[in-house]
Amino acid sequence: MYFLAKGLAENPNYEVYVIFDNVTAKGLSEKKTKFISLYDNPSKSKRPIRRGVPIISRLINSWRASRKKSLYAELPEKRVFISTMALWANRLREEAKAAGAHTIFQTASETDVTQPRGCAQEKSGSLLDGIAACDKILVQTDAQQKNLFKNRKRDSQVVRKGFPAPPAIPDVERSGVVWVGSAQALKQPWVACYLAQMCPQISFTIVMPPAESGVAFTVAGLAADLPNVTLVDYQVGYDEAQQYFDTAKVFLYSGMLGTDPPITMLQAALGGCAILSTCLDPDNEMLEKGGCGMLRTSFEEAAQEIRRLCNDEDYRSTFADRAFEYVTQHYSYDAMVETYSQVINGFFETPQHVDVTKEECE
Repeated sequence: MYFLAKGLAENPNYEVYVIFDNVTAKGLSEKKTKFISLYDNPSKSKRPIRRGVPIISRLINSWRASRKKSLYAELPEKRVFISTMALWANRLREEAKAAGAHTIFQTASETDVTQPRGCAQEKSGSLLDGIAACDKILVQTDAQQKNLFKNRKRDSQVVRKGFPAPPAIPDVERSGVVWVGSAQALKQPWVACYLAQMCPQISFTIVMPPAESGVAFTVAGLAADLPNVTLVDYQVGYDEAQQYFDTAKVFLYSGMLGTDPPITMLQAALGGCAILSTCLDPDNEMLEKGGCGMLRTSFEEAAQEIRRLCNDEDYRSTFADRAFEYVTQHYSYDAMVETYSQVINGFFETPQHVDVTKEECE
């Protein structure tokens, strides 16, 4: 979303705003981008009363709706709201209704089209209904497109995420293995600790911002006993995270979810890392079939590959070069921005009227 906002803001026909819900937007600044904070305007962002004294509830809801509309008064007349958060899908539609805006939902993972995570199972169906009710749905893979249609009979458009790519792989001194991901069980960060224990002569860096406290505590304990492991257990910005990929020999991926490559895998490819996955080979097997890396599901085989990748530069660079070329071709930043622009403009294009004579029909 950050890169998309930057790309769309370069278009002189667009004004780009970022809307925050539970955090303040005060103090934030970005070239050509403006910010709206619902948190800073609590009276304007309260949800409609669903149950209450009918007449009073309607009056309060009407007042809140008018206050909410004023929050978006500064926006241009033609408006489109975009979100990638399944838990916010229904709220997205509420805010868009108040603002008189069209809605685009962009999937972030497989569960957005099957069973949204982060909520009780009985609520996930409502969230999926909310996603399906958006004006336009953009998915990341063919598999997500098929699952959305299977579960909600809703058409969608495949749009690959894109990132600005350097002209070439960074020519820098490299060392060791990097693992990057949040402290979630589905990311399995402890895998990096186990492999580090099996490869004591190789340095490992685990960049793991906090998420699930139990996972963070467990990995911190494992890492503390391993002299070849450096743990970065706080949130880092995109540029700082990219530095880890730009200077490592191998990117270790151990996530258990997704037919689309995660952001970290794309960053690793653009940074010149060889990619080793222990669970998934996304994007129709871009690693094994596409030659962009390798999938090794046993610890013994994964450890063996890490040793070879770190000790044989010709072998390692073969995978790194293929991954860089693949991502720059298939995950183009310019292509993503252009596709979004076409979708946005499509909301406001007037259908062309074509007169057809009786003879032409016959």
